[in-house]
Amino acid sequence: MRSFLAITIAVAFVQYGHAESFVDKLNQANAKLRNGESQAALDIYRELQVENPESDVLYHNLGCAQYSKGEEDSKSAVKTGKAESFSEAKASFERAMSSDDPALRKSATFNRANAVAQQAMAMDPAKDQKAVVAAFEDSIKSYEEILSNDPENKDAQTNLDHMRYLLKKMLQNPPEQNQQQQGKDDQGKEGDKQDQQQNQQGGDQQEQQPEQNDNQEQSKQDSEQKKERNQAQKQDEQQDQAQNPEQNEQQSPQQNENEQQNAAAQPDQNQDTNSNSPQNAKPTDMQAVEALLQSLDDQDQREQFEMRRAPRDTRLRGDWW
Repeated sequence: MRSFLAITIAVAFVQYGHAESFVDKLNQANAKLRNGESQAALDIYRELQVENPESDVLYHNLGCAQYSKGEEDSKSAVKTGKAESFSEAKASFERAMSSDDPALRKSATFNRANAVAQQAMAMDPAKDQKAVVAAFEDSIKSYEEILSNDPENKDAQTNLDHMRYLLKKMLQNPPEQNQQQQGKDDQGKEGDKQDQQQNQQGGDQQEQQPEQNDNQEQSKQDSEQKKERNQAQKQDEQQDQAQNPEQNEQQSPQQNENEQQNAAAQPDQNQDTNSNSPQNAKPTDMQAVEALLQSLDDQDQREQFEMRRAPRDTRLRGDWW
């Protein structure tokens, strides 16, 4: 990623009595910034802002120093504060974008887009991929806005292509650390849930054990009582059969006659049932389904015919890559 930070020196908004002192200090700060002494340059720029708090030039150069400070933090072993430095640079460039000087506005706009891009690249996708994607989209939008006003800006086009490539690569290859951590968290939650269920089942079994013993004792008593009732009923039936043999013989012919009448009536019932069966309605239902399918086919054919008749759009869709 190319930063293209432009150090602008101008004193158009400085009062005459302080012009010489302002220019000297501004040149001193710019020299330190070019030599890589970003923190020393920051101190001088902030000192100048005490007397010139509304200077667009100071905001622009202050943003350049903050941006350089973020790059230095990115190269260090600790890499702390880089996101904060880029965020401060972005805010400073935004203040300079309201300048009346067209060249200063153009430089501040481009440098602001670079600060947004650096913010996105400084974020860790393994911690919050959605936030990182949103930051990349913001930087891409910033470069696209620059190109909409300045299509020949090759630097903005280069950085735009680079950010699009990084975003596409990140989406195609999600961070494994994030997925592994999510899997560990899910496994931990599942293990806790199983332990909780086992503990609950153990408590339920202890509570249910006395009840099961009572139920087994009651079931045994019921079984013995039922056995005694069956034996008593069997003895009563044997006594009745011994006392009423003629009545049993009379009941048998009557039962046979009833069975024959039921058998004779069964064909009529089957005939009535068949007459009311849903199978008779099946042809009607099938016809309705076939009609609906035919209607859909006709509609598809009409749409295809209209699409063939419609004039073709010869415009080519732009591709990011």
